[in-house]
Amino acid sequence: MHGEPDTMDSGADEKKTARTAQEEQASMTCHSEPEPQQNTPPPQPDPPTTLLSQRAAVILLLGVLAAAAAAVLTVLAGGSLAGGLLAGGGAFGAGVLFFNAIIA
Repeated sequence: MHGEPDTMDSGADEKKTARTAQEEQASMTCHSEPEPQQNTPPPQPDPPTTLLSQRAAVILLLGVLAAAAAAVLTVLAGGSLAGGLLAGGGAFGAGVLFFNAIIA
């Protein structure tokens, strides 16, 4: 009989512990942000934010600069405007291939 009150005391301690845990959880939920709804759709992956990589932009810029230089030099050498534009187009293609090969 003497052992029975100990089991009742431990049962009362378990009830206090359970009650204290529930109170702590209730106090934490009051101060935390609300839980998201369970039926929300999963987040979609973010689309890429850049159109070109930095490497591609540099290669194309150098190609444009080579094309402009070729066109201007062709026209200044006495060629026609159409000839300058054709030379610039060829220089652009060759410049892009060249800079693509040398830029890592």
